[in-house]
Parts: sequence; structure tokens; C-alpha cells
Amino acid sequence: MPLSQEAICIKPGSTVSKRVAVENRDESAWIRMKCEFICHDTNNELMELDKETLESLILMNMNTEDWVCKAGWGYYQKPLQKGDRTDIL
Repeated sequence: MPLSQEAICIKPGSTVSKRVAVENRDESAWIRMKCEFICHDTNNELMELDKETLESLILMNMNTEDWVCKAGWGYYQKPLQKGDRTDIL
């Protein structure tokens, strides 16, 4: 599913909800995906945040029943058939 490239302004203490899933448009496949968080300051300058700072700012509630996360990658636990969609990450 295409993600929005539109930037949004998030104030401290705000909550932003993203419901991410993968749709398979080709032959049967095992799915893995990488989640990245890119932050810009109020001047639209890229903020270089270390892992500890980023983890302190972002809480990710992940579906651990259907997905496993290893080294920044999410792995779906069953093969996905053409036309099917994963459960929400």
C-alpha cells in the first residue's frame, strides 16, 4: 500500500496512529519490511537522532502474533498469496 509522503507537524506529547499492512500483488511470497522514522525540525532540516533518542520519542505497538521484528526488519509469519494482505503490523 502506498504511504503518504506528506509531512505533518507533531507537537510534543501528541499521538500519531499509523496502521501498516502489506498487499501482495505478485506470486506467493514471504514478506519482510523495514520501518524507518525520519524526523525534520521546524526548519525542515533533517534531524540526526541516535537509536536511544528515537526509541524514547516513538512507541511502536506491534502485532507480535503475526509479525516478528529482528534488526529493524518486520517478518510476516506466513506466506502471502497473490491478492492477499497481511494483518496490521
